[in-house]
Amino acid sequence: MTVDHFMSVVFEETRSALLVGCVFVYKNAIIAKADNQVNVTKNATRHAEFVCIDQTCNAIKDNKKI
Repeated sequence: MTVDHFMSVVFEETRSALLVGCVFVYKNAIIAKADNQVNVTKNATRHAEFVCIDQTCNAIKDNKKI
């Protein structure tokens, strides 16, 4: 996959998130993607990048994606 593909996924995430989206890529595969959840959850720590970090940590813990 190309950087353009990964960026298109980021832009998809931004459509629902006040123009904030995040994608983590490992070994040419998307392992986490998220949008900004601060307003939805009323939790200031739910920025897109933190949501992706949590998804990645959970995947490692559950040995699902990486």
